[in-house]
Amino acid sequence: IFINEYAFKDLKNLEELYLSYNSLTFIKDFLFDQQFKLNKLILSYNKIENLTSNVFIVLKNLRNLDLSNNNLNILNPNCFSDLVLVNYLYLNKNQLKSLNRKQFSRMRQLFILDLSYNELVNLEKECFDGLNNLNKLNLDHNKLEFISFGVFNFNSTNSFQLLDELYLNDNKLISLSSNTFS
Repeated sequence: IFINEYAFKDLKNLEELYLSYNSLTFIKDFLFDQQFKLNKLILSYNKIENLTSNVFIVLKNLRNLDLSNNNLNILNPNCFSDLVLVNYLYLNKNQLKSLNRKQFSRMRQLFILDLSYNELVNLEKECFDGLNNLNKLNLDHNKLEFISFGVFNFNSTNSFQLLDELYLNDNKLISLSSNTFS
């Protein structure tokens, strides 16, 4: 179930769009190609399974994106590459098993990233690179067994110096090495 690609074409001044609690399984490429002013997009509580690299391509002013409570199990490596101004990204309560290297690297204005209640087992090195302004990272209720060196790279220009909330509770962590957060 999807929305016709021309459904919003005449809503050029739209700033907020709430599409929660529908039965959407797919978001067509360029669905939002006329919504240049859109700053808040809520797609939670649907059945969205994947995101293509062009789904958010023109949403240059988007600040808040909520994709929580869907059926996402994998993310296209470039699905967020055009969302450079997003401050809040909610991917919680999906079925994500892994994250790509540099998945969020262009999202330099991101303050809050919620990945809780997924099925993440391992985090790829550099998957959080570029998140210079991140204040809150929620990874609770996943299946993380260990966190590799390089996931949290505090010595690079992509440091987590502003991170003041990190949630790792209710995972399967066995141990954390002394350099996990170095």
